[in-house]
Amino acid sequence: MPTTGIRAGANSSDTRLAIVKETAWAVVPANPAFQALRFTSENLQPAKETTRSGEIRPDRNVVDEILTGRSVAGPIGFELSYGALDMLLESLFFSEWGGTGSNTIKNGAGLGQSFTAERTLRLPGGTSHYTRFNGLVVNSLSLDITAGALVTGSMDVMGKFGGAGTTAIAGATYADAPQNRVINAATHFAGLTIAGVAEAPIVRSISLNITNNLRAQRAVGDLDNIGMGLGQFEVTGSVEAYFKSGSLLDAFLAHTDLGLQFALGTEAGKKYQFSVPTAVPTGSPGGNANGNDDDMMQTFDFTGVLDRTSGTPIGATIQIVRGVS
Repeated sequence: MPTTGIRAGANSSDTRLAIVKETAWAVVPANPAFQALRFTSENLQPAKETTRSGEIRPDRNVVDEILTGRSVAGPIGFELSYGALDMLLESLFFSEWGGTGSNTIKNGAGLGQSFTAERTLRLPGGTSHYTRFNGLVVNSLSLDITAGALVTGSMDVMGKFGGAGTTAIAGATYADAPQNRVINAATHFAGLTIAGVAEAPIVRSISLNITNNLRAQRAVGDLDNIGMGLGQFEVTGSVEAYFKSGSLLDAFLAHTDLGLQFALGTEAGKKYQFSVPTAVPTGSPGGNANGNDDDMMQTFDFTGVLDRTSGTPIGATIQIVRGVS
C-alpha cells in the first residue's frame, strides 16, 4: 500500500495542459475531446480588475475594493516538435490548413479559431484540480532558432475568463500529445534561402515574431470580455549571419526586398517549411568590431509585408507547409 502524506502539494512536473476547439466563442463543447499539449512552461492567469472606492470618510478607512472586470491571458512556452502546435497555428493565423493534403497554412482574415485550455494538477490525496480558461485566441508567436540549441518558442493567448473545479467535465476525453522528436537547430535545420542577396550567408541564429495585435472588447453590463478585436497581422524577425561578404549589407543599404525560407524537422514527411516571401530589411546591420577575439556578425532585422514577388504570390505575408520531405 503506498505511503500517504509524502507531498505537501501539487508538482509542476506532472501538470497536464490540454486544449479543445470551441464552435462558439468561450463555450466548451459537449463531451469535449481535449488534446494534450507539449509545453515547457505556462503562465495562463485569470485576472480580476478592481476599482477602489474614492469615498471620503472621517475615519480614513477604505470603503470597498469593487470587482469591475475579468479576463485571461498568458504565454505557453514550447520546444518545437512536428504536429504538436498545428491547432494553435490555425488560431494564430486566423486561417486553416488547406491546399494539397491540407498541409499549407498562411495568414488570413477569417472568422478565427478559439479554444478552451484546461490545466490539471494532481493533488497529494490522489485527486485532481482543474483550472479552465475559455475563449482563448493566440495573439502572438515567437520562435528562436539558434546554433547548438533546440528550436524553442512561446505563444501568447488572450481570452474571456474561466473557472475551476475538482472533477473533469462530463464526457471529457483526453488524447495524448504527438510524440515526435524535438527539433534542434543543428541537424534539423535545412534549405535556407534568402532571395535578394548574391551570396547565401552562413547563419548563427534566426528569430521570428508574429502578432495579431488583439485587443479585448468590453461592454457595459458584462464583467468579462465580450469578444476579441483584431489588429494588423505583423511579422518581424532577425537574421544573425557571419560577415563573409558584403551581400547582405548591400541589400540592406539598397532597401532591397528579401525573401526568407527554411525548413525545420526531424525526418522526411515530418518537416515544416517557413516562407516569408517579401521581407524588408530594417534597423541597423551590425558588423562592428566590439572587442578582441570575436566573430564579425551582421544582424539584420526584417519586417514581412504582403507578398509582392513576381510569379505566383501567396497573397499573404507568411506561409507554412507541413509534411515536407
